[in-house]
Amino acid sequence: MPKKSALSSYQKSLPDLYKEFKSSEKGLTTEVAGSLLDLYGENVLPKERPPKATFLFISQFKNPLVYVLLAASFITGIFLKDLIDSLIILIAVFINSIVGFIQEYKASHAIDALKSLIVPRAKVKRDGVTQEIDSRWLVPGDVIFLSPGFRVPADARLIEEHSLKINEASLTGESVPVEKSTVIIRKEALLSERKNLVFAGAEVVEGTGVALVFATGGNTEVGKIGKLINGVSSGKTPLQTKIENFSKSLAGLLLLLCAVIFGIGLLLGYPLKEMFTLSVALSVAAIPEGLVVTVTVILALGMQKIYKRNALVRKLVSAETLGSVTVICVDKTGTITEGKMEATRVDVKDTMLFAHAGALCNDLLNQTETALWERVSCFHDHNFDPQKVRDSIPRFSVIPFASSSRFMATLHPWNSKEVGIVFVKGAPDKLLGWSKISASEKESWEKKITTWSKEGERVLGFAYKIVKLPTVADLCGFDSDRKSGRVSLRSSEKKMMKELLSENLESGFTFLGLLGISDPIREEVASALRLAQGAGIKVVVITGDYRETAISVMGKIGIPVEYEETISGEELNGLTDDELYAKIENVKLFSRVTPSEKLKIVQAFRRHGEVVAMTGDGVNDAPALKQADIGVVVGTATEVAKETADMVLLDSNFSTIVASIEEGRNIFENIKKVLTYLLTDSFSEVILVGGSLLLGIPIPVTAVQILWVNLVEDSFPAMALAFEKEKENVMKDPPRRIYDSLFDKEVKMLVFIVGLTTDLCLLGLYFFLLRRGLDSTHLRTLMFAALGIDSLFYALSLRSLRRNIWHFEVFKNMYLNISLIIGFMLLLLAIYFPFLQRVIGTKSLTFFEMLVLIAIGIFNLSAIELGKWYYIRKIKRWR
Repeated sequence: MPKKSALSSYQKSLPDLYKEFKSSEKGLTTEVAGSLLDLYGENVLPKERPPKATFLFISQFKNPLVYVLLAASFITGIFLKDLIDSLIILIAVFINSIVGFIQEYKASHAIDALKSLIVPRAKVKRDGVTQEIDSRWLVPGDVIFLSPGFRVPADARLIEEHSLKINEASLTGESVPVEKSTVIIRKEALLSERKNLVFAGAEVVEGTGVALVFATGGNTEVGKIGKLINGVSSGKTPLQTKIENFSKSLAGLLLLLCAVIFGIGLLLGYPLKEMFTLSVALSVAAIPEGLVVTVTVILALGMQKIYKRNALVRKLVSAETLGSVTVICVDKTGTITEGKMEATRVDVKDTMLFAHAGALCNDLLNQTETALWERVSCFHDHNFDPQKVRDSIPRFSVIPFASSSRFMATLHPWNSKEVGIVFVKGAPDKLLGWSKISASEKESWEKKITTWSKEGERVLGFAYKIVKLPTVADLCGFDSDRKSGRVSLRSSEKKMMKELLSENLESGFTFLGLLGISDPIREEVASALRLAQGAGIKVVVITGDYRETAISVMGKIGIPVEYEETISGEELNGLTDDELYAKIENVKLFSRVTPSEKLKIVQAFRRHGEVVAMTGDGVNDAPALKQADIGVVVGTATEVAKETADMVLLDSNFSTIVASIEEGRNIFENIKKVLTYLLTDSFSEVILVGGSLLLGIPIPVTAVQILWVNLVEDSFPAMALAFEKEKENVMKDPPRRIYDSLFDKEVKMLVFIVGLTTDLCLLGLYFFLLRRGLDSTHLRTLMFAALGIDSLFYALSLRSLRRNIWHFEVFKNMYLNISLIIGFMLLLLAIYFPFLQRVIGTKSLTFFEMLVLIAIGIFNLSAIELGKWYYIRKIKRWR
């Protein structure tokens, strides 16, 4: 690879740099770019290698549950001289670790797959054509375009700039945006002094620019110092932390209970060895240690399901929070509407001046500007070609559109080198205020603006102003028939033109007229809105459009809005935080709002305890997106907005937000199912053993048998419930409060119903078998098999927490079906395989006995469903 001097790129002339990288103003050819990609490699920064599978497996042994089991195995084998029990504990540890490894491996790969979908884009000129590509395909010699809100994709030398400001804080530590220039710097300069360079990872704050890439990937300045771009968060989410703390608290309580059982057993004369291993087994069975890993799997799978519904969740914590959203603050344009702007009405005083304004005061950066371009392209009867006009009339200076200023202005020569024209487009009320116009004419235009707005159209105003130009050397031969609009201004001339443009704003304009732009409402929005409202979610529309325009659109989608339920941006700025707090719960629409004002709205809703999802797409939306519980951006949003957001809408559709919230609620339901399954097992076994001790009868199952049921047989159904797809009509419930306990009334009641029903059934069976006079091995084998079959059967019941088993397809979850078969096979192995018979303490059962136990399992499942039915129907907790 040729060695390039990145330090000298700011000192070289552009022709020299073009020559060095075999490029030109038209950019690279596709063929040359391909060969350079092979030479320089992809434009990506070095990444840490993900942990190998071996290390991931070893990490499964680093948790308190394993430490307890290994200690128990050591004490049982060395001090109590029971090598068989010691061995079975080790086998249980190994199998449990394999299950945990499978879960964590799948979760990490699911998250990595989603990470790979978050790829920054770059606007580049190749083969003389402007196009968008993944930034990783950039190579030295590419010509790139810079605009506000995007990250600079590679180190590059500026070719053109228009009021360009770059935030280089990530590289230099300076928080103040740097004003850029195209001027060659001859002397040695510090990184922060290289005004004609832009660096990878820096944020474009203001203005636009064109630049020539000279370094990519690890050769960039940020690559050299080893800084990495932030990706998907892999830290623990609040729910994972909450579950971990819950597991520890539960473990403490149950360990105390097991200690009590241990003491009672010794007082009743049971051998120390038996009570020790039994207490250890119950302790291990009682701790839902695998729950944290299972939650990670559920969250990762939930992210994949959300992706299939056209949204990309960037962080695990967001998948968890989605289900708690109570307020959606949504942009009207492109989310509720299709974002397909069409200029439907024009009312102007001078058609040709308007056409020139539409061609010259236009950067084609968004749908509105594209609609304007298409409209002026239709003036064929005036022999008007907007592209020819742009090519022939240069632009001296520009003030790009900003949501805070609500206008764009450009300065051009007009008919001669001494005369210039300022075109401005933007909010018509602002432009009317800048224009020389009579009161009656102004009132007429204002009525037209109101009428068009009430009919749901976005209204754009246009104005112009003739100014005197300073002398510019390159324009000595300029005339209106000039074939090339390109002009090279010296730095002093650029500054002069910029000052001229700024000085000639806000007064002295001639108002040209209005352009009405329509944007069709998405067909599916109305049904999605009804679904959200049925789920107790409030939808608030935030728009930069006029109040009347937004009220019209909201009426069409089924949200009738009274004037008193709206607040304009001007009114919002006049309200104190306390005044907004008092009003905001009754507001459905915020109009003429700038992105910076969105932050105030989010803070007010959150102060009410609402969980807020906020949409946005621009760099100025970033603070509000970050403040919201769920920041949502569209796929075409700026890179800065995407980096701040929690979720990216791949189809820019409001219904996708609602669908994602539904999946977020389903995620929480699946976590509750797994928790219920694991806790029910623990509850049943502790009550079974403790009850038998208190009743003074022999303990029905051994420690090894408990470990086999919990750590071997039941691990697979618990994991399979993470893959549950059964819909729960979760959108008929009000939102879950974000701080609600996972161990809520639903879980408590189900654990109680299932545990009590199972224990009554098993204890009844045990009393019946005791009277039969069976030997202890035969008796415990029957109880062990009954306990195992019951735990497998009620996994089917837990496919739904809200419906009885006869209301859904029982065997639809393929993963659960397979896990139940595996669980049953492991149970049969423990009963019929000679080696395991000796280890676990079982003996072969007859076919008839197995049929009877299966029948008892079905009876127990029926009793559980009856209890669930009573709770659903009579208590009316579930809907």
